[in-house]
Amino acid sequence: MRELNQQEIENVSGAGFIADAAAALGLGIGKVVDTGLGLIGVDVGTQPSEAAQTLGRGIGMIIETGVNTISSIFNSLFHRG
Repeated sequence: MRELNQQEIENVSGAGFIADAAAALGLGIGKVVDTGLGLIGVDVGTQPSEAAQTLGRGIGMIIETGVNTISSIFNSLFHRG
């Protein structure tokens, strides 16, 4: 049995740098929405920030899948990996 490389470990775990960064961005945007709603007297708790974080992570995972697919294609074309 062989050891997994870093890219394979990230693929197995389901999240990597791009998904984590997108989730953090989504969380930040959601917190701004939370704060804005709080300023006008609407209390929805943390639902907007949690939803934005989940949406950001999902978008990041889609981007990562595309990047990993393209990377795998190039690696197989040039016999790397």
